[in-house]
Order: sequence, then C-alpha cells, then structure tokens
Amino acid sequence: MKLKTELFDPSRLTEADIQAFRAKFRDNIAAFADEVLGIELDDNQVDIANAVRDEKRIAVVSGKGIGKSFVEGVLALWFYVSFPGAKVRMLANTDDQSLNVMWRPMLEMVDNSAFRAWFDPTNSKDVHIVNAPNGPSIHRMTWSENSVENVAGVHADHLLYIMDEASKLPSELIEGIVGGLSGKDNRVLLCGNGTRSSGYFYNKCQEGSGWKVLKIDARRSRWTNLEAINAYIEEHGLDSDAVRINVLGEFPRLGGQTIVPDAQIVAAMHRKLEPTKGSSAIVCGMDVGGGGDQTVWVVRDGLRIVAIEQNTSAGANEDELIRLTASVCQRYGVARLLVDSTGLGHFLPGRLRKALPGVEVIGRNFGEASPDDAHANMRAWAFFRMRAWFALGVSIGNRQDLREEILAIEYRTNQSGKLALQPKDSVKAIIGRSPNIADALALSCAYSGDLATLGIPLHKPSKTSFTKLLQYQRWG
Repeated sequence: MKLKTELFDPSRLTEADIQAFRAKFRDNIAAFADEVLGIELDDNQVDIANAVRDEKRIAVVSGKGIGKSFVEGVLALWFYVSFPGAKVRMLANTDDQSLNVMWRPMLEMVDNSAFRAWFDPTNSKDVHIVNAPNGPSIHRMTWSENSVENVAGVHADHLLYIMDEASKLPSELIEGIVGGLSGKDNRVLLCGNGTRSSGYFYNKCQEGSGWKVLKIDARRSRWTNLEAINAYIEEHGLDSDAVRINVLGEFPRLGGQTIVPDAQIVAAMHRKLEPTKGSSAIVCGMDVGGGGDQTVWVVRDGLRIVAIEQNTSAGANEDELIRLTASVCQRYGVARLLVDSTGLGHFLPGRLRKALPGVEVIGRNFGEASPDDAHANMRAWAFFRMRAWFALGVSIGNRQDLREEILAIEYRTNQSGKLALQPKDSVKAIIGRSPNIADALALSCAYSGDLATLGIPLHKPSKTSFTKLLQYQRWG
C-alpha cells in the first residue's frame, strides 16, 4: 500500500527520517515499489531488482513485453534515493528508446509517487533532488550523441548505469563504461532482447562471464498475452530465431557476423563530406515495397548519402511508383537507378526506362544468382558491395533507423562455402520491420567498379541487342 505524501514533506523531514527511509527500503526494492511508487512488481521484475541489489554486474536477456524497461525506472529511483550522493545514468541506443521507453514512464512514476515533493519539476534529461539542480542526478543519455569518453566519464562512490537494448549498443561503448568504473559501489545493469549472437552483451550473458545473468521467458510474465505468444510460436516454430529472440529470452542460433562493423556505421553518421563535383556520380537504389512495406529511395552522391525518401502510403500502385521515382531522379539529378525487380517490381525497370530516358535503369533481383562465386545470391553480393562502400569512409547522416537495420543483418558461410545473409524474415523479427532502407542502400551499390563514381554496371543491356529491345518494348 502506497504511503501518504504528507510523510515525505521536505519541510518536516529530518536527517534521522531520511536514514530510517533508507534503512527500510535499501534491501527491499519490492516494498519500495509498492509503498513509495504504488507499483506492484511481478516475480521476474523482483528477480531483476534483487540482482541489482545484490550484485555489481547484471545482464538480463529476455523475451519482449516482460516489463524490463518499467523495472529499470523503479531501480533508477530506488538507487538514487537509497544511497548518499548517488548518481544514475540511463542509456539506450536511440533517443526514442531512451526518452519514450525508459524516461517518460519513470517521470510518471515520480509524479504519482508518495515522495514526488522531493524532486524539482522534471525535464527531458535530468531528475534531481529539490533545490539541488547542480547536485547528483538521474540522467538520460543516448549513446550516439556522445563520445565514449563523455558517456563513460562519470564518477561517484554510488553509481548505477542502466543500459537498455544492450544488444544494439556498440561493444566499445560498454567496455569503456565498465572499464572506467572505479567507485566502491559502481553497478551496471544491461538489459535487452538477444538479437545478436556476438558482441559484449552476448558475451556477458554466457556462463563463466563473471556477471549475474537472468534469462526471462516471456511466457512466464504476467504482463504478456499468452494466447498471442502461442500464436506467434505456432507461426514461426518454437526453435526459430524469431521465437528465441522475442519469446524465450535466448540468442539466435545463427552464428553470423554483422555485415558492416558498428564502428564504421557510427563514423559514417558523424562524417561530413563535400558534394562530388558534377552529377555523374549520383546513383539511386529503389527498394519496392510489398506486403504493407513502404517503397524506399536512397540517393548517393559517390561516398555521401544525399537523401532517403519513402512513399507515404504502403503498397502504392505501379503508376504512382513511377511518378514518385521520376520525381526523385529529377530533383537529385540521378544518373543511375538500380531497382528491386523482385515480386511487385518485376515490370518496373522497363517502364522506368521509358519514363526516364536520361537515366540508366538497372533491375536487380535479390533472389538471383550472384555475379561471382563468393556469394550465395544477388542480395548477399549487393550487401557486400555496400560493405565495401562503407570501408571507403562515407557519410550517411544521423540515420539511427539505417544503423539499426544494418546491425540486424548478419552473414555467415553456408554449406556450399559461400557468404550468405541472415534471412529477411529473421531480420524483421529482430527489429520489428523490414530493412527497406538498408536494402535500398545495398541496391545503390549493386554494380561493379568504383563505388565513389558510377563504376561499371553489371549486365548492362546492349543497345544493339534486337531481342532485348523487343523485350523492353513489349513489357515497357
């Protein structure tokens, strides 16, 4: 039962009252949640809370919907008020995740708590004790906005780092934070779904890592819909990577590697490049939407992404797609357009050649054979061309969505000894959407030669081929 707010009136509190408060709740986080915040934790959340109470290094890998982000807010408030001079840092991979999933629910807890009078009006970055704006605080951070040094450069005797979506945080960031902790009571909580079978979070969730590890099956949570979960398992299979990640709290079996190292993606997000002189290097990749997905155009000026555009309505008809594509090409001066010719895009290349006579239009079917013997199919070859493009030192802008998609795409060597990508359905299960932007960027790189210029297109239609000319006229 939540305590009365009058008990927490700052004007009436003595040092003895604060010490008594800490003595009562420091070892009983469930009681703190119930009596101070008015929140009842379930068994899984209590297990997480007790692990943070008792251990210094904790890793929680779980299925979706178990309320781990909610208990993160409880733990941040508990730690902050339970220890003198305590600091809390709440960190996530994107600003949306840190603000809307971690921060705002915690602010609601403060507003509805018995001790809300202890705190100054809260803002989007800090929670601190009333009349102490420059003192220790609970601080929200997004890793992409800070260097590793700034994120990790926090010192206090009592310090708690809470990192959400830990699978998606770069290993060097977490290593920098953990390696820099030197206070007598410095703790780290890593939480997330097991989206990648590699990296710091994965390694610390393994037996013998020295960390306290909790693996939580979403079927054991009172916050999840068991009927919906069972339907999901029926659709994907109990041992599928999708179920392992989103339900069982396990990592995928696929022993792959990320197609582009995260350090290269981060560098590309912050790098600024000047436009290429002239328009001869302007190339566009077009991923045609299907099954409710949007169509995406990625426009490159050599080593720099100029624009990423998406149609506003999923499943636009062919005529509308041609109109939108013509607009993109005209506005950015596109010299080469590479189009996803799989499925709904089968007839688009021919029609686009007629609509855009000054643009070299090339169809790419990701399911077709690779142009070389090293890759399993055209999709794998295109993504490795994109990988080569990133290695040149490129600029992609502050596109967290693109980064998330690329990091979800892993590769491995298949039974034939060829490089194969993670199935697209598995990627969709990890990030909750199809990686359309990454596909469009890979399409923009799907030609041989110098990726900083237009290079040499593969299978360029011969202008003297009468058979192909008839084919284009027939299907155009």
